[in-house]
Amino acid sequence: MKNRKTKYVIFIILGVMMVVGALAAYRFDVVAVGGGLMGGGMVLLVMGISKLNNPKAAQEEAIEEGDERNIAITHKAFYLSSLITMGLLAIGTVVFAQMGHLAVALCFAGVMFVQLLSVSVAKAVLNRRM
Repeated sequence: MKNRKTKYVIFIILGVMMVVGALAAYRFDVVAVGGGLMGGGMVLLVMGISKLNNPKAAQEEAIEEGDERNIAITHKAFYLSSLITMGLLAIGTVVFAQMGHLAVALCFAGVMFVQLLSVSVAKAVLNRRM
């Protein structure tokens, strides 16, 4: 847990540095990323500390994470979200191509290709391991 807490503190520090640096340079898009890192790090740090204060709840959560039913539900959820993402990317590709934004359409098509490639590679690697 100590290693995780260190990682969360690093997230918070990086987020604060990004927010301060972005505000100084008037880059408000980077402020959002820094704020996300900072807020996410704080939430994870507080959750980690609460687990240390309540070891019984931490043990129950560890058992829930390893439960085969929960793992199967998580895999199904990731599969469905992947299908939805592919559908939305395909729709976005067609819409932007019809609007004449070929560069954006090609980016969407590239993302779809990378997703299909990563699924194929992950499936091949997992088939060898199992």
